[in-house]
Amino acid sequence: MFLFLTDYINTISNQDLNELLNGDPSMDGDQVRLKQEVWAQNRISSYIRQRYNVALVFAPWLPWSLSASYTIGQYFQYTENAFSTTSIYGLNARVSYNNAIYSCTTPVTTAGPFNSTNWTYVCDDLQIFTCIAASTNNYPDNTAYFSQSDPRDADVIKIMLHIVIYELNNLIVPAQIPEQRWINYNNKGNPRKGDGSAIGTLLGWQEGTLMAYLPIYQDEDMGQSVSWGSNLKRNNSY
Repeated sequence: MFLFLTDYINTISNQDLNELLNGDPSMDGDQVRLKQEVWAQNRISSYIRQRYNVALVFAPWLPWSLSASYTIGQYFQYTENAFSTTSIYGLNARVSYNNAIYSCTTPVTTAGPFNSTNWTYVCDDLQIFTCIAASTNNYPDNTAYFSQSDPRDADVIKIMLHIVIYELNNLIVPAQIPEQRWINYNNKGNPRKGDGSAIGTLLGWQEGTLMAYLPIYQDEDMGQSVSWGSNLKRNNSY
């Protein structure tokens, strides 16, 4: 998938999202959300695929695993198993606790509450890391192999969230769609290029009247960027 669940907090509060996903008891809210994400990705792709490389725009994230092999550009959200008061931990063991990742500096030989003197802070939990050098068996905080960065385009994330949230609202509780969500989605059914709505922005990207910093589509036979008539040059990619 393209979106992380934590992306939603930038557009909708956890409380509002949970209320929305649980608005119809007959539906599995999380499954509905994932289906809407796929639908939204396909819809965005339909607007931009003639100009931009959607395979690169929507490169999916991978789950984190220390034993997994990562190549340059792949990204993930870093987390560890939650600290357990019934477990013991060896040197360098890692856990998530209180929204952070910790590494064990003094072996915990007796189960019990979290003792900060046995642990050192690594990073916040659920941070996004991008691979910058081929890696296997390296932790994300190893800066020789990973960068704490998000390679996804922020505007694409925002547009996708507006579409998904509106469609979830329309599907689960259609009688209770806040006006602002409708405006953010398609300017209340009247999208116009540059109006700030998700669909309005996509229309601008589609026609080239709005700038998008996305990977340019390459002609597979010629290996050249597609030219777009009399449009003014917008960057150095074509």
